[in-house]
Amino acid sequence: MWLFTGRHRELGAAICVIAFIAASIGSVFVILAGRLITRQDLSARKVLSFLLCAVTISATIGATQGFGEPVFTPPNALNRGSALFIAILGALLGVVGAMLSNKARLLRVLLLVVASGLLFGDLTGWLWRSAGATK
Repeated sequence: MWLFTGRHRELGAAICVIAFIAASIGSVFVILAGRLITRQDLSARKVLSFLLCAVTISATIGATQGFGEPVFTPPNALNRGSALFIAILGALLGVVGAMLSNKARLLRVLLLVVASGLLFGDLTGWLWRSAGATK
């Protein structure tokens, strides 16, 4: 309900649409990475610790960038700053990871996991910031 109240209530629907799209794309990347791990000769035990480290770092980077800037700019519009840049970077990394050949399976999985971490982290920071009080 906080998206549709207050000074920026007309932008609540846009925030929900952006959040849904970012979460959907991040989910697709995680599902693709999971299918690559289980379907191929990659052992989940070998790469799990490496992937957990990569997703933690990328989600932290995304969250700090998403939280570090205002969601709204003064003329009552959504901010198109570094949070948007990080989301686009995450989407591009995921697309590159999905398009690589099967010869580079570990790199594909790494790119997909990092991309989803960036998207989910950015989304979390951005929504956390937008839920806060606006000045």
